[in-house]
Amino acid sequence: MLGQSFTFVCIFLAISVSPWFSWTNNALSNLGDLTSPTSAPIFNTGLVVGGIITAIFVLGLSMKTKTNTLGLVATILLFVASLGMMGVGIFPENYPLPHVVSAMMIFISVTATLLLFGVAQLRDKSTRMLGIVSLILGLVAFINWFIPWGHAIAIMEMVGVVPGYIWSLIASARLITSKDIIPKKQPKTRKKSQQ
Repeated sequence: MLGQSFTFVCIFLAISVSPWFSWTNNALSNLGDLTSPTSAPIFNTGLVVGGIITAIFVLGLSMKTKTNTLGLVATILLFVASLGMMGVGIFPENYPLPHVVSAMMIFISVTATLLLFGVAQLRDKSTRMLGIVSLILGLVAFINWFIPWGHAIAIMEMVGVVPGYIWSLIASARLITSKDIIPKKQPKTRKKSQQ
């Protein structure tokens, strides 16, 4: 909750000190450009710190998903997304190649994470409703990339990551209340041999 929220607070704080920023003509990464001395430290710090806290969250989440193959793969992808967050902050758009690679790590990994968690969660009654929510959020993130946003790249980016933020809040709340985040792998029962 803290990691993702901190990042979003920093993004909107960076926007608030950037009167030049336009949702319909800019990318969010423009806020981290090193030629923007007011917004860049806020934006980039938000992503790096948020990525670190998210990575720590993923380590805890892996303890709950390690017995479920799909859940574990989804957790690993979420870790990749956290590395992408750090990468975008460490390599602002002044460093095009590592910046673009890091950004793609976020958007692709978050979408795949939501969809995989959704499929895994649908398999058990205790997590089925969460699975439906995960799939809906994942589909929103996926469909977003096929919408012709034009120059409104910032809106496209925000729509691409907000589903992951919503999911992280839900997942964190379930972990805090000790509810299952993913179905536990059911042990196979052997049939007793008849004598």
